[in-house]
Amino acid sequence: MKSTMVTNPSTIDCTRCHAPIDALRAPWCEEVNLTCELCGQCLCHAPEADVSRFWAMAAAEVAVRRANERKQRAGSKSNREEPKEWWSWIRLTAGLLREALGTRAA
Repeated sequence: MKSTMVTNPSTIDCTRCHAPIDALRAPWCEEVNLTCELCGQCLCHAPEADVSRFWAMAAAEVAVRRANERKQRAGSKSNREEPKEWWSWIRLTAGLLREALGTRAA
């Protein structure tokens, strides 16, 4: 696998097609890594040393963009889990109320 070149703080070369990936516009993969718009390869497949070097040298805007994407994804995951937890809490509370009042479930 060819080494990935970091050409400036907001661009990294794709390891598959060698096209420059614009870190300020490129789409994210499921692991929140940049994806080449030309061939679809994400940085998950690039040499780890090169990716680490890129993120260490990345422009502040790129790091902020990635952090925001991670926060957004973490928020959407917790929002999907919330209704399940909410209904568990309602069932528990209703059961405790029935118990306290000495009534049975209908």
